[in-house]
Amino acid sequence: MLIDELRRTFLGRILGQATLSFKTIDDVLCLYKLDVIQHKLGSNASIIFDYGVFSATLQISIDDHLYTYGYIVKSDALRCEQKLKEFIIDYLSNSIKKEISIIQNTLKEEYLRDSKANKLKNNIQLLKKNIAELNKKEDSLVEQIEKDYFLESEPIPEEVKKYLSIILDYCKNDSLLNDSYVIEQIREKYEESMLYKHKDFFDNAEKNPLTQRQRLAVIRNNDFNLVLAAAGTGKTSVMVAKALYLMKFLNIKSDELLILAYNRNAAEELQDRIKERAKILGINTETPQISTFHALGRKILLECKQSVHISKLSEDEKKLWQWVENWEENSLYAHPLDYLSFYKALHVREKNGIEIVDNNSPMRTLNDELVKSNSEVRIADWLYLHGVPYTYEAPYVFKRRIENSFDYSPDFKLTDDIYIEFFGIDRKGNTREDIDKENYNDFMLKKIQLHKEMGTTLIDLYWYEMQEDTLFDKLEKKLLDLGFKFKEKSEEEIKNLFVEKLNNNQFSSLHKLLLNCLKAIRVENLNREQILQRLKAAGFSFAKNITEYIQNLVDDYVRTLKDNNEIDFDDMILTATELINKGEWKPPYKYILIDEFQDISGARYELIKAIYSQHSDVSCTMVGDDWQAIYRFNGGKLDLTTRFSEYFGSNTLTKLDKTFRYPRNIADVAGDFIMKNPEQYRKKIETADKTEDSKIHLFSYIEETNAPYSPQSLFYQVRQSILTLDQKVPNAAIAVMARYNQFLTEFKSYFDYENKKRNNHLNVKINYWTFHGSKGLEADYTFIIGLQSRGVRSFPAEEQDEKVVEALLPTTDTYPYSEERRLFYVALTRARKHTYLFANDKQPSPFVEELLSPKYNIDIRTAWFKNENRSIFKCPCCKNGYFQLVQGKYREFYICNSGMCRIRPRICKKCGSPMLDERTESKCMNPQCQNTIQICERCGREMVLRKNNKNGSIFWGCSGYGLDKDNCNNTRQLIRMWTQHL
Repeated sequence: MLIDELRRTFLGRILGQATLSFKTIDDVLCLYKLDVIQHKLGSNASIIFDYGVFSATLQISIDDHLYTYGYIVKSDALRCEQKLKEFIIDYLSNSIKKEISIIQNTLKEEYLRDSKANKLKNNIQLLKKNIAELNKKEDSLVEQIEKDYFLESEPIPEEVKKYLSIILDYCKNDSLLNDSYVIEQIREKYEESMLYKHKDFFDNAEKNPLTQRQRLAVIRNNDFNLVLAAAGTGKTSVMVAKALYLMKFLNIKSDELLILAYNRNAAEELQDRIKERAKILGINTETPQISTFHALGRKILLECKQSVHISKLSEDEKKLWQWVENWEENSLYAHPLDYLSFYKALHVREKNGIEIVDNNSPMRTLNDELVKSNSEVRIADWLYLHGVPYTYEAPYVFKRRIENSFDYSPDFKLTDDIYIEFFGIDRKGNTREDIDKENYNDFMLKKIQLHKEMGTTLIDLYWYEMQEDTLFDKLEKKLLDLGFKFKEKSEEEIKNLFVEKLNNNQFSSLHKLLLNCLKAIRVENLNREQILQRLKAAGFSFAKNITEYIQNLVDDYVRTLKDNNEIDFDDMILTATELINKGEWKPPYKYILIDEFQDISGARYELIKAIYSQHSDVSCTMVGDDWQAIYRFNGGKLDLTTRFSEYFGSNTLTKLDKTFRYPRNIADVAGDFIMKNPEQYRKKIETADKTEDSKIHLFSYIEETNAPYSPQSLFYQVRQSILTLDQKVPNAAIAVMARYNQFLTEFKSYFDYENKKRNNHLNVKINYWTFHGSKGLEADYTFIIGLQSRGVRSFPAEEQDEKVVEALLPTTDTYPYSEERRLFYVALTRARKHTYLFANDKQPSPFVEELLSPKYNIDIRTAWFKNENRSIFKCPCCKNGYFQLVQGKYREFYICNSGMCRIRPRICKKCGSPMLDERTESKCMNPQCQNTIQICERCGREMVLRKNNKNGSIFWGCSGYGLDKDNCNNTRQLIRMWTQHL
């Protein structure tokens, strides 16, 4: 279409300049010379007429390039400039109306999803630009265009009009706000409208009206939605209400809605609650079938005509345990050396080239001894298998001290004259990060020098020799040179040794280890290379040995399934995912709701991903609580929740922040405790009960084995507390809780026996829950028992062999005991009124130690847990130990109850508290006593005052002087303070 022509002046024509014209082609403005296009003038072009006395010049700027056309008839230029202005105004007006129309068609009376919002942002930016351009030409036109659009258009829903007004206000103003703000404004307006419109529904969807955050979680239907709960904040109510909301107001059919629960019981509970509330609300449409992931996988396999014959190994845990046990025994009988290689490989890990030593987890040798490092296990086992007698950490033949508080005890004593020391250094003398390199190397040299001075033989072995696989060759040569004769155990003897240990249940942990390895590999769907890489990443020095052994286990398990034409529960999910990805099964779902999302595995995530990837308009809502993620051993992949955006992209996050279950104090203590881990989401939980006085009460107990019926024993105290509650609140619901079921079984047996014996009839209802089993449950009063460190029932749990399983399970954050911390959070948040903690007085759980900090407002009911008392007995050499007075054969003495410290404090003769040795003196740990005695820096014996018979001077002399054996003639000058004292 021709807009106007520009003739050239007479002079211009003489100079050969042709007529110019502006035309549009497909709504694009073009400049022609004769019939040839010179320029296509898009949004990046500017047109300026420069007027002289008799003529005009046209200047066109495109992308920083300037084009000039002179000798234009002035009257033509004036006319053309006006026509171009009219054209541009008309063009911009039409463009604005067109963009508004496109935006209107995008906007609907529904939650604005990111997939639509991203496209909408482009339209908004173009609209904003056109409005800005039009305002430059004619600023009064924009308002008129807006009015005309609403008058000329088909009737627009009121909600959509509100959204358009928000967009137009943004586009008309030179605001610093961006288009993301506009999207949020539209969503907020939608939420505000739906909250008002469906208030009656939200008030009645569950037995109690939904909270504001619960209502928002129901309304929000982005492409991906994460609903973060906390204990007692009503995430199940969100699942129920959201399902009903989708059916009632969005007309979603039951087969278009996929609702997934973590297990069968949860699925049945959801199903019943949805049916019940639908009936009450008068929703007559068919309710959706709530499914577990395994049930969904089975449905997909059936519809694709695949086998769904489930193996008994998958259905019956005892049969799987028996299969693994048989496999292990068969492996041992057939390949005892491979079994030995695997067993040894479990116990050596390294970090930054140095062996990892877990001071809280002693290692057991084949000779049934506890040693302190994995390398010591391997050395002890080598000596044992080669028939070399030894004693672990026996006192040195001469009483000497190298370190304060410790009499020197080499790692292995072979004879009174021959010893072995293992030094954990690399070739550069580097040590573990937690060990002072300079001090360690200094002590190492002193030990070597001591043997030289005393004429004893030391076989010095080093970590770098273990790394380089030369240590045992060196050890063998040294022993042969010293005249040792080996009695190496045969393959048959090794087999018999392991069989004996298996029969005596000494290796029951290996059954469990292999079973858990098999489960971890299956649920994570790991291949050989992935197993190897995970073990290497975890620092296993002999990762290949472990990989080969457990890969054989997995291969035989899979072969067993195939031979019987069976599948297990993992196959259900893995095969279903594969069928969807191949296009052999088409998901019909428009909405997906997933409960307990924090506990789903990587395989389950892949199944969900396969489903939502088939359709562009699926909305997924994941409901969970990262604070209660306690099923990593079942493959739970917590980072799917904590790093949700990395897996799913942009999303809408809703935090449920109000609980009606527990009081303010429990919410604060439990919340602060769990949020010490920086990987957990930050949440501030509001409670209906605002009282701030402490509702968490801490008691201590002594070891039951010594005094099971003592008033200070665990079971006695818990029983008495329950009897008291029975008198005060006879209708209360009580729960006794523990990390391990064995604690509960033992207490229930004791409790029932005592009540029967004393003819006690209780009115209160008592439940017995493990921490894992308590999830989702609540009681008025909870008794959390067995909070102790060390031993097979320690909390947090410490199982060294499980380090292999840890490596194979989904990756987790590096915060210490992060899953056990979440487990304790679950336990703390079960009580509606009060919770009572019972911790071992000398070996309390590290979590209890943490709660003793003033930042946690808990009620400490025992003097033992007061800081001034605990500091007297705290072992300074290890993390968890306390000094405990025990009766020996000849006398009483203190030991560290951690089981890992060799320290033996003296007993203060003034107050009876432990005394800690420094180099030349021993000091009482009781600050009220402060008794100090002088000790020998050479052997550690007490010093006594002696008199020089020649000159009469007084000096300190070792009390070991004059002994028949191992005497010590060390003396020390008497300092002025002691002289004055005398």
